[in-house]
Amino acid sequence: MPAERHVETVGLCFEPRRGVGDMKRITTDELRARMARDGLMLLDVRGDVAYENEHIPRSLSAPVDEIEERVRELSRDDPRLLDKEETIVTYCGGLACPLSARAAEKLEEMGYSNVLHYAEGIAGWKEAGLRTEGSQGGGAIPRGEQTGTDVETAA
Repeated sequence: MPAERHVETVGLCFEPRRGVGDMKRITTDELRARMARDGLMLLDVRGDVAYENEHIPRSLSAPVDEIEERVRELSRDDPRLLDKEETIVTYCGGLACPLSARAAEKLEEMGYSNVLHYAEGIAGWKEAGLRTEGSQGGGAIPRGEQTGTDVETAA
């Protein structure tokens, strides 16, 4: 099988079962406003290494291939995840990355009714000039000091 065909086939394996256009989406501006106002759950569904390198402030790591187990683990520390009507936003690398849509679909299959797909992902967040955390990000903010201001633009 030629390399181009193999890549195309592998890409198809990662597509969500339903159309991405059918998913409830949230834009960068909407996400930023909701983060400042609400207590929504923000899940980075890339791998743990990508999360450790850089992530959106206040997001939690829940790699798509482990999302069911990770959500169960996270719900022990954050009881909001026990509420199936809690607003949960999934994100990954950006528009070309299908992981966020797959994770949103899995969460809906788990019974969560208010799942939003942030299609622009961390690339869109950074493109908007917003700060990130992690070893390659804009610096971590201690948990007790996180407020609406931690989603402000990078310095």
